[in-house]
Amino acid sequence: MIRALVIDDYQEHVDTLVNTLNMYGCEARGASSGSEGLVLCETWQPHLVICDGLLEGMRAWQFGHNLLRNELAHRPYMVALTGFGSTLQRRLCEECGYDEYVTKPIELSTLLGWVQKARQRAEQVPGF
Repeated sequence: MIRALVIDDYQEHVDTLVNTLNMYGCEARGASSGSEGLVLCETWQPHLVICDGLLEGMRAWQFGHNLLRNELAHRPYMVALTGFGSTLQRRLCEECGYDEYVTKPIELSTLLGWVQKARQRAEQVPGF
């Protein structure tokens, strides 16, 4: 089962994505801050991380940078999901290990596509 982590400081976004991911067969959890998300990445090791681009106190690229510094055994499939697309933010997210940088809103097929990509990455790493 794919473990998916949604990080957003707007609880309604977290709840919507977590509920949808759970409904489609994932084990999904939410975090309301980047620091809470980092702890969950270390302790729970999600296969998929969807992070709000403009988190209060920690932008998505800062979260990605901190996650890279933690040197996790396995890197999750990472998506920066933002309401305000920016060329600079996109570049910073890409440099910090994000696989995708996407502007809200998203389609269900896009969300499920991320799950599939996370599944494919997880299958390449025994025990993940």
